[in-house]
Amino acid sequence: MNTINNSICLFVHIPKTAGTSLRIAFEQALGKESVYYDYGKTASETSALVSDLLYGEIPDSYRLFEYLGKCSSRSLIAGHFGIKRYSHFILAKNIATFVRDPVQQVISHYYHFKRHGGYKQSLEVFCRQPQFRNLQNRSFNNYPLNLIGFIGLTEKFTISLQLLAKLWNISIEELKLNFNQQRTEELYQVEPATEQLIKQQNRQDMRLYAKALARFEQQYSEYEQSGYYLYRSDGLKNVPRGISGWCYYSHSDHPVKIEVLNSNGVVLYYCYATEFQPQLAQFNPVRGGCIGYHVPKKYLTEPLTVQSSEGHVLGEWQP
Repeated sequence: MNTINNSICLFVHIPKTAGTSLRIAFEQALGKESVYYDYGKTASETSALVSDLLYGEIPDSYRLFEYLGKCSSRSLIAGHFGIKRYSHFILAKNIATFVRDPVQQVISHYYHFKRHGGYKQSLEVFCRQPQFRNLQNRSFNNYPLNLIGFIGLTEKFTISLQLLAKLWNISIEELKLNFNQQRTEELYQVEPATEQLIKQQNRQDMRLYAKALARFEQQYSEYEQSGYYLYRSDGLKNVPRGISGWCYYSHSDHPVKIEVLNSNGVVLYYCYATEFQPQLAQFNPVRGGCIGYHVPKKYLTEPLTVQSSEGHVLGEWQP
C-alpha cells in the first residue's frame, strides 16, 4: 500500500507552545475518534492504538499508519516527539507545529516543572541544563523548515489558528488550556541579565524563531492576498547548469510556472517547477518531489528576478 496518505496529518506538540489547547481544538474539528496521541510509553494521554502498535511487544509504526490510511476521514497524530519520528509517513504540507519566543517558552517550561514536577532549583540553573536548552530546535530534527506545512506562533495564536484552519480546510475554535492561572500579565517578566542568559543558552532556538516568524508573516500575507501560499526554497542556489530552486502550491498539485525577468520587467525565460529534487524526497513534498526548476547559465549575464507567474518573488540574481 502507499503509506503517504494525504488524509493523515501530524501535529508536533513542542512543550509550552499552546499545544494542549490545540489538542482539544483538533478533537472538536476532526472528532475524538480521528485524533491519536503519542506522549510516550507511560503517558496517560497516549492513545490505546498507539500504545498497542508502538509500545507493545513488536513496535511497528508501519501498522499504525496502515490503519490510519484505511480510515474514511482525515486523521491526526499528535504528541511530544521530533518531526522525523513520523514524517516518513506524512506529506510535508500536512505537518504542523507551533513555536514560541524562546525566552517565554523557557520560563513557561520552568514554571510548569515547578508546578507539576517538584522542580526546586532556580530559573538560571534550569535554563543551563542541557535537556531544557534549544528544545524547540531539537523538535525539528534538522527537518527543512521551508517544507513544513505550517508553523504557528504562540504570540499570534488566534491568527495562527485561522491560517491553519484554512490550510487544512477544517474549523478550529480557539481554546486556552494548561496555562499558569497565577499569571496576571500576558508575558513573563524577568531581570535583563536572566533574559540575556536564556537567549545565550538557547541560540539555536532564537535563530529558529526568527526564521519561523518571518515565514509566518509571509505565509499569512500571501494567504490573505491570494487565498493560498507558495512553499519555496530559501532563495536561489548556484548549480553547474545555472541557478535553481523549488516551489509548490499549498492548494494544488499543479506545477508552478516560473518566470525570469530582467531589470526592465521583461520576461526572458519561463519554465515549470517539475524537476525531481532527490535531496528532498525523504521529506515527502507534494508531486513526489518533482517541484524543482533551474534557470540556464546563458541568462545569468544581468540582474534577474525569479518569480512565479502570479508574482511571488522566489529570488534575485546578481551576476
